[in-house]
Amino acid sequence: MNRTRRILAATAVLALAALLAASCCNRKKAAHADAGAVPEENALSAAIDDYFTGEIASHYDAAPHSIPFCDYLEVDDSDPEDILVWGDFWLLNYEQAGDTLKCVSGGNYPGKLHVRKTADGGFDVVSFEQVGDGNQFTPTAKAIFGDKFDAFLKACSDEKQREEVRKSVLAAYVARNDLPVKYYQDYSWPAVQIPASDTTGEIHCDMPDSSSIVYPYKEGSIDELPRFKGGGLDVFYKWVHERVRYVNPEKCISGRATLRFVVGEDGRVSDVEVLRGVDPEFDEEAIRVVSSSPKWKPGKHRGKPVSVSVIIPVSFRIQ
Repeated sequence: MNRTRRILAATAVLALAALLAASCCNRKKAAHADAGAVPEENALSAAIDDYFTGEIASHYDAAPHSIPFCDYLEVDDSDPEDILVWGDFWLLNYEQAGDTLKCVSGGNYPGKLHVRKTADGGFDVVSFEQVGDGNQFTPTAKAIFGDKFDAFLKACSDEKQREEVRKSVLAAYVARNDLPVKYYQDYSWPAVQIPASDTTGEIHCDMPDSSSIVYPYKEGSIDELPRFKGGGLDVFYKWVHERVRYVNPEKCISGRATLRFVVGEDGRVSDVEVLRGVDPEFDEEAIRVVSSSPKWKPGKHRGKPVSVSVIIPVSFRIQ
């Protein structure tokens, strides 16, 4: 499949939820969970979403539903004035026809974003280096992604996973906006049902008021987010950090696994899965720790306990 940026007319395929690569080195071993990382990553992700639904969407005819899909390969936040975000980014625009979201336009925008952290703790996208089209795709992609080029190509090749992520993102969007939508459709292709079961892990979306809904962990998605030991995700990160072990020093692996799990209506953690792994042994260690979590105070929506899907990173680093 040609991976160049394209205007969608016949088929739209979407970016992965996340890609976090592992690397080898020969330093002293230690294991870490990124305490406090995800709340800031959520703010960064929101700023990037705003950039695509604003700046990038302005190049298309206005559509009622403009939805970005972002696959972050790597983030370098060592300089808050120039945070670098490499990824494979998509923007798709939809119109609603009855119970179906129909894709009317959109495109693929792989490249590197330059982001600035603001005084209030937010983020602004300053500039965007995009991979070129046609015969410029490979040379510009190599220049922009550098040693991440192979990981970028690997991410682009997994169309099945991209489609699963697409269903997940659309399900969450439909639920958050209370849309009476059950399907999505690309031009000239059959409509596809937005999942009613947890096939993607993000959200059940049969009926917006159904007790089977699993809401995403995001401010504004429900009235009260789940709480862990009286705190938020930062408390849970610390708890994980204190328990995760560097399981096999001989492998000399440094990387970050991305896990997803559900905090149920009873506060119990279930359905723990790896979205992006580091190594099978390390992935199992991350699953072990998260699965052993004590009960949470469940999230609430409209006065009732609800299930909530949470995504966190668990890092293994060599020091």
